[in-house]
Amino acid sequence: MFMHVDAEPPLFTTIYEIDGKRGEVNYERTKMVGVKKPINQNFLIMLSVNMKHIIEHMNPSTEEEVTELRRGIMEHSKMMVENYESENGTT
Repeated sequence: MFMHVDAEPPLFTTIYEIDGKRGEVNYERTKMVGVKKPINQNFLIMLSVNMKHIIEHMNPSTEEEVTELRRGIMEHSKMMVENYESENGTT
């Protein structure tokens, strides 16, 4: 499986490709600053997911396996974006 991150900060797309099938997870890096309190938050928002073809290719046999695959992909894709930001100094 080929995986990589396309980035145009604050937008990030993790791309998964296997045997001619492609899936994507899209994120946006968002910063929020408190109005009444000195709170700064910096987080990723998942905007969209299209992993149907990748999950089908992995051929899960139960709904539990589908759920587990989805969860694993979401965690992995977020980690890919965070690693990309760390390596490229985009945070």
